[in-house]
Amino acid sequence: MEEPTKEQGKPGRKRRIVVLIAAFSPLVLVGLLLWWLDQTARRQSTEAAAEIIEATAVSWTEDDGNRLEFKEGYALKYRFWVDGQMYEGEDSQNESYGPNAPVKVCYNPNDPADYSLVASTVQCGKGLLGR
Repeated sequence: MEEPTKEQGKPGRKRRIVVLIAAFSPLVLVGLLLWWLDQTARRQSTEAAAEIIEATAVSWTEDDGNRLEFKEGYALKYRFWVDGQMYEGEDSQNESYGPNAPVKVCYNPNDPADYSLVASTVQCGKGLLGR
C-alpha cells in the first residue's frame, strides 16, 4: 500500500474540516447577530415619547419550517418628535403593543431616523445584557 503524499493529506481530513466549519458557522452567525443587536441597543441611547396614532388588529401565519403558527397583533402607525422634527414609523405585525400601550422610541442622537419602538419601561442605551 502506498503512503499518502503530503499534497494528498490524510484520508478524511478534508471531510473533518468541512464538518467543523459547518458545525461552527451557525454559532458564528448567531454571535454576529447578537453583537449587532447589542450595538444597535447601545447606539440608540436617547429616548423620546411616542404616540400610537393608528392600531389595526391583524392576524398572520408564520412558517418556521416545521409548522404554521397563527399570530395575532396590531399593525401600528406611530410618531415621535426630536428637536421639533416629527418622525413617523410603522410596524405591520406587532405582537407587543396595542392601541393604548405606553411606548417610546430609543434613537441614535446622531441620527434620529435610527430608532426602535419600545415599551415605556425600557432603558435606552443599554446593551442586551443591560450594561
